Amino acid sequence: MGDASCQKIALESLSWLLGQTEEVKNGQRIAVPIGQDGWYICDGEKARYSQQPVDVAMTILATSRAFKITAKKNWFDAAKRWHGWFYGANSEGINMVNVAEGWCKDGLHKESANTSHGAETVIMYLMAELEMIKLERLASSQQSA
Repeated sequence: MGDASCQKIALESLSWLLGQTEEVKNGQRIAVPIGQDGWYICDGEKARYSQQPVDVAMTILATSRAFKITAKKNWFDAAKRWHGWFYGANSEGINMVNVAEGWCKDGLHKESANTSHGAETVIMYLMAELEMIKLERLASSQQSA
């Protein structure tokens, strides 16, 4: 199996994942990662709550990579949608971060967020922020080229 074949499978898999973890709310697509409160068993219901910043950050990294490989705007748009999860574009409309202090809440629950902000969550949030800065610069340079 060559690189092109692997790349095709990876992009198809990522598209499938986004199809499972995004929904429309108030006319806009938002990220709704599968929660850790029950997970998602084949043919079962997706756990909606205990959404984790690590899942959001990793999806941003994956969609960013897809954009870098393909230069297709849909991947850039997906990264932006998932980045929005941190800032309230999520199923509960809750801002998950304190930008001034540089931390992120540990998880999203029904109508609330876990107010802890552990090291792994802060690292995931900061990784996502740095990736989006790089991605915005890349997208901007591609538009002006």
